[in-house]
Amino acid sequence: LEMSNERAKEFDSRPGLKFLMQKVGNLSKSANLYTQANTSEVVEIIVLIELCLDGIDKYSITPNQLKEILSREDKEKCCNDVDYVEQFLRKLQAKWEFMCDSYVNLSINIPNAKEEYAEQFHPSEQVKVIELKRSESFCS
Repeated sequence: LEMSNERAKEFDSRPGLKFLMQKVGNLSKSANLYTQANTSEVVEIIVLIELCLDGIDKYSITPNQLKEILSREDKEKCCNDVDYVEQFLRKLQAKWEFMCDSYVNLSINIPNAKEEYAEQFHPSEQVKVIELKRSESFCS
C-alpha cells in the first residue's frame, strides 16, 4: 500500500507523463491517480490501526509502555512479533503526525489564499468575496 501510494503520487507529479497517457490511451481528460493514492492512504491507515490495536491487545501494552516504545530509537531489524508491533506503532505515529501537519498547513494557507483572492477586487466587493458561502460557489 505504501509503495502504491508513492507511485501514484510520483505519477501525478509528472504532467508530461500524464499528457502522454492521455494521448496514447485516447482519454478525454488527463489521467490521474489521486483517487487511487487517497484510497491506498486510507486503507494503509486502517490496516496500521488494526495491527496496532491487535498488538496492543495481544501483548497487553499499557499506555506507559506505549509512550516508552514511541520515544525509543527505531530498530533496524524486526526479530520477533513485538518488534513488528513497535514498527507498526511508529509508522502509525508518523502517518498521524503527517496528517496533522498537513491539516495545519492547509488551514493556514486557505485563509491566506482567500485574502489574496479578495485583494484582486475593489474594496466594496472584497466583503462579498470573503463572505462567499458554499451555496454561492463558482460551480453553481
